[in-house]
Amino acid sequence: MEMLDQMSIEVQNLPNNQRSSFNAKIRQYKTQVDDSKSRLNLILDDEDKRQLFGSRYSDNGDGEFGDSVHDQQRKQLLNNNSSLDRSSQRLKDSQRIALETEGIGGNILNDLRAQREQIEGSRSTLSTADSYVDKSIRTLKSMSRRLVANKFISYAIIGVLIVLIFLVLASKFW
Repeated sequence: MEMLDQMSIEVQNLPNNQRSSFNAKIRQYKTQVDDSKSRLNLILDDEDKRQLFGSRYSDNGDGEFGDSVHDQQRKQLLNNNSSLDRSSQRLKDSQRIALETEGIGGNILNDLRAQREQIEGSRSTLSTADSYVDKSIRTLKSMSRRLVANKFISYAIIGVLIVLIFLVLASKFW
């Protein structure tokens, strides 16, 4: 069946005029495979019945009424057994899917944990950078105040020097 699926995928790459004839052939092959599978299952069921009941079991309906009741019970038992086998297989498949889903969920949780650690690391780096920015702002404000203070001191010194120059000039002319 996988081979037919692969063939149908490959047919999709062919030009449109060739694709339809190949698709028809693939459908025919799939039908043949399904028919063969159903015939094989019937043969296997008959073989299982023969091995289980030996030569006492037959589908021809000959025999007494009591034998047909036993035959019906046997058929019912085999049908129930095959139904139980199918149910068991479905349960196994469901369990396998659940385990696969659990594995995928575990991988997702690991990815989320790694991403959370990255976010926490980024947050830590950001808070460190924020503290450095705060220190830089305080340093700049301090430098700004010193600059203003130095300007006032410079203006005061210039003013005193101008006053002294006027006094020196005034004392020379008076």
